[in-house]
Amino acid sequence: MLLNRTRFAGLLRCVSVAASLLACSSLLFTLPAMAQHSKKPKKGPAVALAPLLLKVKTDHASYAASDDILFTLSVKNTTTAPLVLHFNSGQRYDFELRKDKGTKIWQWARGRMFTMMLSSSTLQPGASLTFTDKYHPGSADTPALAPGFYTLVASLTTDAKPTPSATMTFKVK
Repeated sequence: MLLNRTRFAGLLRCVSVAASLLACSSLLFTLPAMAQHSKKPKKGPAVALAPLLLKVKTDHASYAASDDILFTLSVKNTTTAPLVLHFNSGQRYDFELRKDKGTKIWQWARGRMFTMMLSSSTLQPGASLTFTDKYHPGSADTPALAPGFYTLVASLTTDAKPTPSATMTFKVK
């Protein structure tokens, strides 16, 4: 079947309308999630970013320079309704270590590859998600830690702005 100019123009209009509808529908699904996370996070081990409660912790308050450090991020739905979290890739969380005046010395996601796919996850009322990782000082991807105080920043990598995150400080002896 040959496409004449009229049929081709009609086909282009259909594709254009379909693209517009797709853009609008993804905007409708994204805006509620962004609106739900509109409050700025506070510093400290637990951050209420309505309707999420984020907690970050380590397995100890202080460490020897060679000790492994276990990081845990907990995310809780504090509402009475299911909460849909939207993600722009296969990455769900991230951990960063910062020294002194916020200088980033390590990031969990650096050098990792994630699927490039839009996805969502439903968190039921009162339910929690927990993410953990172990920092091995002095290995290929994790620098040895000099004595001092370090800030751990844990983030939930949703498409919400600002990014839901929580911080805490620990000591290396």
